[in-house]
Amino acid sequence: MPSPALLLLSLLCLSSAPYVGAFLLLGGPRFQDGPDSGLGSRDCSRITSRSLQEELRTVRRTGVSHFRVQLSPELIVSQNREALSCVQSLLFTLTQNHLEPVVFVDLDLLQLQSVLELIQDQQRPSLDPLDLLDLVWTELGSLAHTWVFLLDLNSPVQLQIYTDVQTSFRRHFPHKEHSVSLGLKSWDLLVGSGAAVKPGAGLSLCEAAHVQRVSSSRPVLVYSLELSHCEDRAVLLGNLLRAQVQSGLDLVGVDVRAPASGHRRPSSDLPLCSCLFKPNPRILNASSVPSQASAVWEKFSHWSDFQSKKYYYGTFPSDFLWGVMSSAYQIEGGWNADGKGASIWDTFTHKTPSPIPEAATGDVACDSYNKLDQDLNQIKALGVRSYRFSLSWSRIFPNGTADVLNPKGVDYYNRLLDGLVSLNVTPVVTLYHWDLPQALQDVGGWDNPEMIQHFNSYADFCFKTFGDRVKFWITFNDPFSVAWKGYGSGEMPPSLKVNPGLVPYRVGHILLKAHATVYHTYADVYRPAQKGLVSVALNADWYEPLDVNVPRELEAADRAMQFRLGWFAHPIFKNGDYPEAMKYQVGNKSEIQRLSASRLPTFTEEEKSFIRGTADVFCVNHQTTRIAKYSTQQLTPHSYQYDWDVLEEEMTDFPQTDVKGLRAVAWGLRRVLNWIKEEYGDPEVYVTENSVATERKLNTDDVPRVFYLKTYIDEALKAQSVDGVRLRGYMGAPLMDSFEWTSLIRTEPGPEVLALFYRDIVSQNGFPAGEDETLLYGHFRDDMMWSTATASYQIEGGWRWDGKGLSLSIWDTFAHTPLRISNDDTGDVACNSYRLYEEDVRMLKELGVGYYRFSIAWSRVLPDGTTAHVNEPGCSTTRGWWGRCDAVPLGPPSDSLGHVLTLLWSSLGDAVPLGPPSVSVTPVPLGPPSDSLGHVLTLLWSSLGDVVPLGPPSDSLGHVLTLLWSSLGDAVPLGPPSDSLGHVLTLLWSSLGDAVPLGPPSDSLGHVLTLLWSSLGDAVPLGPPSDSVTLYHWDLPQALQDVGGWENDTVVDRFRDYADLMFTRLGPKVKRWITINEPYIVANVGHGYGAAAPGISFRPGTLPYIVGHNLLKAHAEAWHLYNDKYRSSQNGQISITLNSDWAEPRNPHKQEDWDAANRVVQFQLGWFAHPVFVGDYPPIMKDIIRNRSLEAGLARSRLPEFTPEQIQRINGTHDYFGFNHYTTKLAYPLAYGNLQHYDADRGAGAVVDRAWLDTGSGWLKVTPFGYRRILNFIKNNYGNPKVLITENGVSQRVMELNDTLRQFYYTEYINQAMKAYLLDGVDIIGYTAWSLMDNLEWATGFAEQFGLFYVNRTDPGLKRTPKVSVQTYNRIIRCNGFPDPESGHECLSPPVTTASPSPVTDVTAAPPTFPPLNFLGLSLTPEEAELGFNSTFALMVVMAFLALVGGVGFFVSRRKRKNRD
Repeated sequence: MPSPALLLLSLLCLSSAPYVGAFLLLGGPRFQDGPDSGLGSRDCSRITSRSLQEELRTVRRTGVSHFRVQLSPELIVSQNREALSCVQSLLFTLTQNHLEPVVFVDLDLLQLQSVLELIQDQQRPSLDPLDLLDLVWTELGSLAHTWVFLLDLNSPVQLQIYTDVQTSFRRHFPHKEHSVSLGLKSWDLLVGSGAAVKPGAGLSLCEAAHVQRVSSSRPVLVYSLELSHCEDRAVLLGNLLRAQVQSGLDLVGVDVRAPASGHRRPSSDLPLCSCLFKPNPRILNASSVPSQASAVWEKFSHWSDFQSKKYYYGTFPSDFLWGVMSSAYQIEGGWNADGKGASIWDTFTHKTPSPIPEAATGDVACDSYNKLDQDLNQIKALGVRSYRFSLSWSRIFPNGTADVLNPKGVDYYNRLLDGLVSLNVTPVVTLYHWDLPQALQDVGGWDNPEMIQHFNSYADFCFKTFGDRVKFWITFNDPFSVAWKGYGSGEMPPSLKVNPGLVPYRVGHILLKAHATVYHTYADVYRPAQKGLVSVALNADWYEPLDVNVPRELEAADRAMQFRLGWFAHPIFKNGDYPEAMKYQVGNKSEIQRLSASRLPTFTEEEKSFIRGTADVFCVNHQTTRIAKYSTQQLTPHSYQYDWDVLEEEMTDFPQTDVKGLRAVAWGLRRVLNWIKEEYGDPEVYVTENSVATERKLNTDDVPRVFYLKTYIDEALKAQSVDGVRLRGYMGAPLMDSFEWTSLIRTEPGPEVLALFYRDIVSQNGFPAGEDETLLYGHFRDDMMWSTATASYQIEGGWRWDGKGLSLSIWDTFAHTPLRISNDDTGDVACNSYRLYEEDVRMLKELGVGYYRFSIAWSRVLPDGTTAHVNEPGCSTTRGWWGRCDAVPLGPPSDSLGHVLTLLWSSLGDAVPLGPPSVSVTPVPLGPPSDSLGHVLTLLWSSLGDVVPLGPPSDSLGHVLTLLWSSLGDAVPLGPPSDSLGHVLTLLWSSLGDAVPLGPPSDSLGHVLTLLWSSLGDAVPLGPPSDSVTLYHWDLPQALQDVGGWENDTVVDRFRDYADLMFTRLGPKVKRWITINEPYIVANVGHGYGAAAPGISFRPGTLPYIVGHNLLKAHAEAWHLYNDKYRSSQNGQISITLNSDWAEPRNPHKQEDWDAANRVVQFQLGWFAHPVFVGDYPPIMKDIIRNRSLEAGLARSRLPEFTPEQIQRINGTHDYFGFNHYTTKLAYPLAYGNLQHYDADRGAGAVVDRAWLDTGSGWLKVTPFGYRRILNFIKNNYGNPKVLITENGVSQRVMELNDTLRQFYYTEYINQAMKAYLLDGVDIIGYTAWSLMDNLEWATGFAEQFGLFYVNRTDPGLKRTPKVSVQTYNRIIRCNGFPDPESGHECLSPPVTTASPSPVTDVTAAPPTFPPLNFLGLSLTPEEAELGFNSTFALMVVMAFLALVGGVGFFVSRRKRKNRD
């Protein structure tokens, strides 16, 4: 007897078996070849023969679904290519003939080893058996999804091998469609293993007692029946049935091959390969309260929007059944044509007054009764493989009974079925889709138990008449709506609502019995010949708990699912009875209501057995998702609606459809499919309805339904591919617009764009990843500039400090105006970078960027906007930034020790008669810097501590140098003292070169000298600059706005003067200037919409264009100023930064939409790019605005005109193309009539695709593909300029340090930029991530968080903390792109753990003020005094050093002279 552990291994074997819920009939080679004969040693020449093809088709027609293929040990070991090719051909042939291969592999290692040794004796290399199987899987795995490994349960070695094999198998085939099972060759114990068993001599399935021993809680496949012990095959099959019924044997398949030669033939007349019995369905336990399927909420409800909505690219299985759907009353029309009887819907819609809007009816509907050929042509054009439609009961039986038959109605359906078959389209036929014959309603309708037999008679006729062509039947469509809406709420016919607490339950009871009766009629009479499926289509909207963490709310959602879906699914798919939650709830309510019995009817045990399992597959209708909220509902009147104790609420954050209460919540479909999998035993599932109505007035651009299908089908794909739901088909899309029941009718043809879109999905079998969705591996240019960015008003704060208080900016005014900024936020403190600059520097270093883009606050430098008064503290603060920034080697280390020595020499050249260093030195990588001179002294001592016997560090540089000199004096022949500091430093360097480690260690002499250099700050012209400085980032001095701002032509001169000052003061340190950031925002958002400062919106037709005109002139003047006056000496670059969304046509099949998309880009990007890079405004913009202006009666265009001289002066004012981009829109033409404003001129509306990920900004959707396209637009329209990406990023409103959305955004967008660079030749020179930290995002305040670093605004110190996206961006920077993960590139190794942020103090309060100080006879501010003191002290240090050198040189010289004497 095997140990319990061994039994446990065998119990795990079928956890992912693919044939649960569908019976498997296993065929295979005839027994004359030996029941276990393997391929590889046999002749396979017949595989492609026509005779074999015919044999396989015959086998398939007998009902066999799977075919056994056994691999011989010789094949596994030899790896014979010819034999493997033969097996591949066989597997392919089986698949082509709709037979699923089941590959059997014997794990008898003794046999494998013997063959292996034989081959190895023939000089073959030694191979492990598992390696051999790996090779087989590589060749055959894509052609066979089901593998069975045979072993002896009594062999512990084989059990271990099976475990290894299973692990290896899952490594090769991680997807659910591949399954691995355990096959038992022999045993003498009660089997509990499941999967596959072969009765041997020790167990005769001819004896019922032995059959009981095969009982298992796991699915069982009998893979070999040796009939030598059986007198009659029927006895054996009967015993299997008995085991199912009495012991719950879950038999999913049986071998049906003929017996071997010499075996006794069965005495019965059962034909070869036909098992004429239906297996007993699996008996599932009743659902618990809450059900085990509540795990679906526990899995999904905690997900972020990013996790829930992220689009999935992939395809469905090759045999996936795509289809469209309709129903008789909605499309047929011909309500009384050719002998058709009236239905309850005919009666309902003909009432006066009509219950339907506009008194609409289905009398004509889509007239499909007379337009059959057109319907078939539409189906053909869509390329679908199935068509779900319903039969009109009253068109076949006018009075509902078989007494009266309407031949013309039967003929219509025969012609429809014949047409579908001719198109190779599978008919999926619904027997009842709500249109009961009125004659039957007159005798009680579905509240009359006699309806069971009436329905069965009708179904029997349909099976008999149409069953030769119909292999998929649905008894009822949405019985919930029939029972509740027809007999409870009265929303639909027969519109009865007399007793909503009793009648709906009674009707549902009858519907379940009617369904089961029809199912058994088909199973007993028609299935053996017709081989079809029967099911029921159940409505399954999803319910999300109000709060998944609150038990009663989760139970409320679970209860809602049971009352809606479980009402009918639980009896059919589980135990034949209603859900326990439903019985408990209605029973309790009934008792409280003082009723003698529950209002919910009960089933007898026989009825439960009769109903249980009466569906071959699970058909689900799904439209929407709602919130389920726990609520104690009223006791009177008695009602099904109140029995739930649940209050339904809409998901108001999701798009509203044109059906009241129906929101488009796509992820609900994935969750409901997972619920079905968990709750109902993982059945095969078909989505039989999944659509939404839209307004009748819509034209062929039915984009909302395109988005609906796109997102919902993708969620179905996730359920199938990611979650393992056994989804076999989707036929939820409607064939055409039709009568939408109680909503308005739509009679026009199906929307063109919707049909084309669905056709593409069908032809591609889902959403295969294209070039846009596939990550490209590669690198950017070697000198790629990686940067991050901020803007002064967004981070600085200090709005009244250091002279800034003398003038406001327009954003100071705007933010202090009520209702302008969300949450009344301001930039008064912002991130307090005015004081926390050291923290900002630390973050830059941690991020790993080589460049930093920031802006200058115009009003901080020039309070009134003019050079009449310069705020020197503001200038000093701006200059001081570089004193901290330049100490940080932001890019690759570019400064050597030699460069430091040169800079030291040049910085002191005027004070000391020095010469250049006389010795060439080796470059030394510099370590982390510090701006503390005291720290420099300490490091200077510590760097020499091990080499030179020095004392404790001293704060006296002279003392340190004295010790240093004295310790080296005897060892180094320095010669006479020199008056050249450069010579002294050179000698010092050369004397220490061999003794002091000057390399990477951070305490090296190279580092000390670097720190000494950086401590000199502004006094030294430092190394290569690493900053991009923006002159104007929207914060115009309020003093200039008071005189007209950008509307006043004089602002052009004011901007040029301001730029001149900045070029003079900062130009030596800045090599890349940006004149104006996003002039479109300044012109249109600030002066058209009024949503940004200065907040002007009363002249939207003229003012934005005037402002834009002046912005362009101001930019040109600043550019020419720099070009003419500063470029030759400062050698920098200057340009303008423009922003633009990309636009795609909403309907890609319409030229009008393409034109609208072009206008969107030209009016945003071209407005400013065309004058700078081409000359003058875009022609399309000039023409449209001129024509619309003249049509409105104006004398000239509202768009100002440039003179030829201005065109020439503006054209070419760029050194690169600065570009900000975030998102994409879908554009379509939109007419505004005679309105005169920017949007009306553009003549385009914009929408977004619901499949695009949301962000923290309503205007920003994640659309990486648009990035590459707009970069190509720049290349193709503006002469392929050098493109510097100056902003790109994404916002979130919920603080998440693990900001998965931002990580995804940067990865995808930067990769699209790399595609543009590598594949398309766009000349990208740099990339800038927006933004460094969470800051004030203009009118939205601090709510939208774009930062790579989180700023804790509840902390007075505004503590900065890195988000995980810092690591993502840092890795991209270190890799300079995206190397192939297989390359093993060193940059792919895990990054160093993100450093914890340095503690900061509370610096939000304004700094204290001090009176002027007297220093050397001058009246100075504290800052100026500090600067003067430091400069003087530095000069004293130098002089002391010279004196020291001179003194030491003098004494050394005397000692040498004395020695000679």
